Amino acid sequence: MKTIKCMMDHLNWADGRILDALEESETKNKDLLKLVQHVAVAERVWLSRLQGKGSAQ
Repeated sequence: MKTIKCMMDHLNWADGRILDALEESETKNKDLLKLVQHVAVAERVWLSRLQGKGSAQ
């Protein structure tokens, strides 16, 4: 479980860096924003599964 916690901490750090970069660039690239949204949803689904809650809807 320690490894998973470490991975989730790193994931949160990396997500923060991505969001900071997007905010700084003030991008309006819809494809890029859709990709970031997709990654966030996928991360939420996997976290839910790791917590034994099944797939997030």
